Amino acid sequence: MPDLIHIEGLRVRAIVGVKDHEREFPQEIVLDLQLTVDLEDAGRHDDLKATVDYEKLACSVEKRVISAKRLTLEAVAWDVAGICLENTRVQSVRVRALKPAALRTANSAGVVVWRERE
Repeated sequence: MPDLIHIEGLRVRAIVGVKDHEREFPQEIVLDLQLTVDLEDAGRHDDLKATVDYEKLACSVEKRVISAKRLTLEAVAWDVAGICLENTRVQSVRVRALKPAALRTANSAGVVVWRERE
């Protein structure tokens, strides 16, 4: 079974959507990331250099989502997956991107993408 790193409930306020009000005001986007990473060296040697720095990754994701001003959550999730795969330790990534305010009658609406290193 592969080793996994989870970042759950990463909240970013950003412009995402196609409607006028979505383009005018930032809204909350919630991201869940699941990274497949070989954690053997990090676990054995207690070495941050042998794993993924969660804080650095979260900061990069937040900056990209805010600056991109995407029309779709699909594009947001694709961007986030690309950022994760920039780290050569990440073998694959699953990104769930949710808009809590997207539907009045639901807790949230969103997408899930899965990408592997080519």
